[in-house]
Amino acid sequence: MPGRSSTNELDMNTMLQSDSKRAKPRYSDGLGYQSPHYWNLKRIVRRVNPGPSDVVYDLGAGMGRVLCLFARRKLKRCVGIEMFESLCLIARENATRLRGRRAPIDIVCEDAAEVDLADGTIYFLYNPFGPQTLSDVLENIRNTCAANPRRITVVYYNSVHEDVLKACAWLYRVHVLHNASNQRITFWNNNTAASPSHLGSTAST
Repeated sequence: MPGRSSTNELDMNTMLQSDSKRAKPRYSDGLGYQSPHYWNLKRIVRRVNPGPSDVVYDLGAGMGRVLCLFARRKLKRCVGIEMFESLCLIARENATRLRGRRAPIDIVCEDAAEVDLADGTIYFLYNPFGPQTLSDVLENIRNTCAANPRRITVVYYNSVHEDVLKACAWLYRVHVLHNASNQRITFWNNNTAASPSHLGSTAST
């Protein structure tokens, strides 16, 4: 399946099957543990260019790699949402040991479709779940934008279910990158003029 090329990732997914301390999702469409390459993450961070007022959410945070990279920037805070408590423990340890951290990191063991995402401005997803959960997560984010109007950016790494985002009238794609495996990394903004976009409108197919 896309994004599962590493033996370590396969071993981790096997271990997670026995994790009894996990959030209870609405659907059984989670796609397991995946870890993006640092080089691609650095490209993403440069592209998004977050600042001191940004709150970054990694939905499906795993061991916290994405959060640790973002947290080397001066941000308001970074939040990881992860369903498996075993991964949350590792992510918290990695956050504590991170050198050069300039932003606080919080790890929450919850279902991304139901957790409070109200203060986020940047949402990162590495193809963490199937279309049903993805749709619910996007609806969760949209509801927070209705209650707290603001400009947000969604980064969808390995955009397998990109059609779900395309179906959201409140989102529009602003940029596309590809990694060495030719996986699409898509960037999306919401339709609001509440604040400046993190990205210029340079969408491509």
